Amino acid sequence: TTLETSADMVSTLRAVALVALALSSSACTASVQSHGEYLHTAPFASFHTFSFATAKAPPEGYEVTERSAQIVELMKPIVSEALVRKGYVAAPEGEVGDVLVACAAGRRDTTKVRRVSRRQSLVTSEDTEERDFVEGGLVIDAFDRSGGQVWHGASRTEIDPARPSLDSLRRAVGAALTRFPARLQN
Repeated sequence: TTLETSADMVSTLRAVALVALALSSSACTASVQSHGEYLHTAPFASFHTFSFATAKAPPEGYEVTERSAQIVELMKPIVSEALVRKGYVAAPEGEVGDVLVACAAGRRDTTKVRRVSRRQSLVTSEDTEERDFVEGGLVIDAFDRSGGQVWHGASRTEIDPARPSLDSLRRAVGAALTRFPARLQN
């Protein structure tokens, strides 16, 4: 009957809309939220070299996992590249730089709730959509030689904990270091 055909069509349209929604959300690159701030009285003009120190903990609210140390090791060359682009030089092996950089990484399980469009709401009969995902967080802190903190940067983004993405890590580190002061070149 026409009523059954109409119900089948609505059911099919609902299924097609859900598949399209799933494909579009998985194809998108996860956004990166970040912040960074430096101590405005720190003598960045006198800082020339940097080296790495060991961080004490992951970002607040995140847990250390078996991958955290691996992620930190992947972060270091990315952080080094960014600092070199900003005019700093890596301290010779075994020497302490003018700036000591400490990196940490962690993860947490979270849920994202978003309002759906009116069109989706008509198809799915839902006003909101919930999606569980894993969020990776990283922190980059910098200290002067006396141990005073001169910089704090952090970022977070959705991750696949089974397959860390170097591109995502580059974006997250870059976002966290955006406001790190560049050296003025003489």
